[in-house]
Amino acid sequence: SQSGANVPAKQLQENEINKRLKRPFYLEKELLRLQKPETTWLVIGTIAQFINGMIFPAQALVFTEIYTIFATPDYATQERKSLDFMGILIGMSVLIVITTLLCNYSFSLSGARLTRRVRVRMFESMLRQEIAFHDAEDNKSSILSTKLAASAPFCRGLTVDKMSLFAQGISGCGLSIIIAFVLSWKLAFVMTVFVPIVFFSGVITGRSTTTSKVNGRSAIEEGGRLTTEVIENMKSVVSLGRERYFLDLFSRIFNAKFKKTLCLIHLQAFFYAVSNSILFFIQATAFGFGYWLIKNDGLSTTNLYKVYASMTFSSMVLGRIYAQLPDQSKARSSAKAAFRIMERKSKIDSLDESGLRPAHVVGDIRFINVHFNYPQRPALKILRGLNLDVHNNQTNALVGASGCGKSTTIALLLRFYDIDAGSITLDGVDIRELNIQWLRKQIGLVSQEPTLFNCSIKENIEYGDCERENVQMHEIVDVCVQSNIHAKIETLPYRYDTVAGTRGGQLSGGEKQRVAIARALLRRPKILLLDEATSALDTQSEQVVQEALDNAQKGRTCIVIAHRLSTIQNAHKISVFKEGQLLEEGTHHQLMAQKSFYYQLQSTHN
Repeated sequence: SQSGANVPAKQLQENEINKRLKRPFYLEKELLRLQKPETTWLVIGTIAQFINGMIFPAQALVFTEIYTIFATPDYATQERKSLDFMGILIGMSVLIVITTLLCNYSFSLSGARLTRRVRVRMFESMLRQEIAFHDAEDNKSSILSTKLAASAPFCRGLTVDKMSLFAQGISGCGLSIIIAFVLSWKLAFVMTVFVPIVFFSGVITGRSTTTSKVNGRSAIEEGGRLTTEVIENMKSVVSLGRERYFLDLFSRIFNAKFKKTLCLIHLQAFFYAVSNSILFFIQATAFGFGYWLIKNDGLSTTNLYKVYASMTFSSMVLGRIYAQLPDQSKARSSAKAAFRIMERKSKIDSLDESGLRPAHVVGDIRFINVHFNYPQRPALKILRGLNLDVHNNQTNALVGASGCGKSTTIALLLRFYDIDAGSITLDGVDIRELNIQWLRKQIGLVSQEPTLFNCSIKENIEYGDCERENVQMHEIVDVCVQSNIHAKIETLPYRYDTVAGTRGGQLSGGEKQRVAIARALLRRPKILLLDEATSALDTQSEQVVQEALDNAQKGRTCIVIAHRLSTIQNAHKISVFKEGQLLEEGTHHQLMAQKSFYYQLQSTHN
C-alpha cells in the first residue's frame, strides 16, 4: 500500500543524508559554501594569520642575535646594533598588532555570520517540515530548540577556527623547521623526535568532551527535552509531588557522560604534564647533542641557539594550536545535527511557492474514498475509504466516538498530512495541486485548545492575516465585536495592548477561545473549521463562545466537530463517523427519526 511505502521513502532519505555526511570533508566543504559571501574576509584573515605565524620564529632569531651583541668588545658597535635590533622589534610589534587585528576581526566576523546563517537555515527548515516530522519523538520542540541553540555555534570549529589556527601553525612551524634544517640538519633532525609527542599531547589535552547517548539522543538534547517538559508542566509536577523523581532522572541522564568525562580528565592531566615537561627534554637533547656537534662537527654556538630557539618554538606552537583548537568531535557532531535538519526535504513544504491560486473560492469540499494512517502509527488505519461532501455556505457537523477520524479530517483538509489514497477536492480541484499557503489562507481554524503567543492581544489577532504587516485597528475591533470579546478587552488595563502571556495564560479559557475566533475571522476565511471549540469550557463561557461561533459561521462553509451534540442540532447536515468511515448523515431530525447510531449517541449524551 501507499502508506507502507512512506516509511521506506523516509528511511531512504535519511540514509542518503547520512551517506553524504560520512564523506571526507563533506561538512567542511558545505560550511565553506555557506561562507562564500565572506570569502574576502577569510582570505584577508588567512594571509594576516600566515604573517602573524612567521613573526614569532623570526623574533626568536632576532633575540638570538641580540645575545651576541654583548660579546662584542666595541661599545659603539654594541650601541649601533642595539638600536638596529630595537627598530626591528618595534617594527615587528607594529606588524603583529596590525595582523592580529585583521585576523581576529576577519575570522570573528566570518564565524558570527556562519553561526547566524546556520541557525536561520535550521529554523527555516524546521518551519518547512510537515507536521509528521514534528510528531516524531526525536523532533519534539524541546529537542529541536536545544539543537538550534547548541549546534549552530560549534559549526565554526570545522572552518573558521580551524583555518585560523592552521594558518598560524603551518607558517610558524614551517618557517621554524626550515630555518633549523638550514642551519644544522643533524641537530634539527634529532629534535624533531619531540614534535609528534607535543602534537599528540596537544590533541589529547585539547579534547574537552565525550559523546554520550541517552535514548538515541545526546545527553544535552535529552536533558534539554526533560528540562523543557518539566518547567512547562511545573504545576502538574508539584501537584503530583514528583520533583525528586525528575531530579533523579535528570541526574541519570548526565551521569554516564560524567563517568566518561572523568576518564578523559585523567588522560588529559597526564598529557598536560607531558606537554609542560617536554621543553626540558628538548633543552637536554639540544644542548647535549649540540655540544657534541660543536666539538666534532664545527657547529657554531650561535647556530646552536638559533636551532634550539626555532625547534622549541615549533613545538610550543603545535601544542598551543591543538590546545586552542575547538573540540573537533563536538564540532563535527553539531554540524551533522545541523545538516540533518537543513538538508531534509519536506513532504509538504509550507513555504513552497508552487501550486494553483484560483481567483475565486466557492467553498465546496469533497472527500473521495480517502484512506489514511498517521506516519508515526502506520499499523493503525484511521480513515477507511471516507466519502464526504460539504456544500458551500452550509454548516456540516461531524460526530462520532473518539478516534473515529473527525479531527483527522480537518488535519487532512489543512494539509497537515497527505492522504494515502483517494482525493480531497476544493471546488473540484485536488488540494495537493493548490498552493499550500493560498489553501490555508482560505481556511480559519478554531481548536479545542487555542494557542496564543506571548505578545499583545492586538498582535495575536494580527497573526490571523498572513499577507499584511499592518492591519487597521477598526478591522481588529470589528472581528472582536463579532467574537463577543471586544467589551472584555476594553476593561483590561492596557486594552488591546495587554500581553496575553505564555500560551495565553493571562486570559481565561473562554477569553482565549474568543480571541482565537477573532484571529480566524480576520483573514475573512471562506471555510471555517471548529474542532470541539467549546468542549473545554464551563457552561457560562460556552454560551458566550457558542454565540460568537454562530455569528462566525454565517456566510461560510463550516465544518464543526463537537462532543456536545446539543451545539450542532441546527447544522445543515450532520455526518456520523464510525471507524474511519461515513456511517450515516442528514439533519438532526432525520437522523433521530432513523433511530440508528446517531440516535444512540444522542440518547447516551442525554
